[in-house]
Amino acid sequence: MKDNKENVPKEKEKIKVPLKPCTLKELAQIYGVNKRTFLRWLKPLKKELGERNGNYYSIAQVKIIFSELLLPSYIEVEQQKITN
Repeated sequence: MKDNKENVPKEKEKIKVPLKPCTLKELAQIYGVNKRTFLRWLKPLKKELGERNGNYYSIAQVKIIFSELLLPSYIEVEQQKITN
C-alpha cells in the first residue's frame, strides 16, 4: 500500500472570519456543526442574545456568540474597516 502524505493535514490552516451579521447557517458552518446542534448551543444564551433581526444575528450578537462559545483555535475573527 502506498503512503500518501499529501492527504494528511499537518495542521489546520488559519481561517479568517469577517465580523459581520450572520445567519444561523453561517454560524453553524463556522463551528462545523449542524444548524440544530448550534441552536441547542445557543439556548443558554437566548436571554443575552435577544431577538434576531430577520434571519441575521447582529454584529453585537455575533460578538457575544464568539465570546461565549469560544472559537476553535484555527479560526481568527477579522475586524472589518468601515470606510465612507
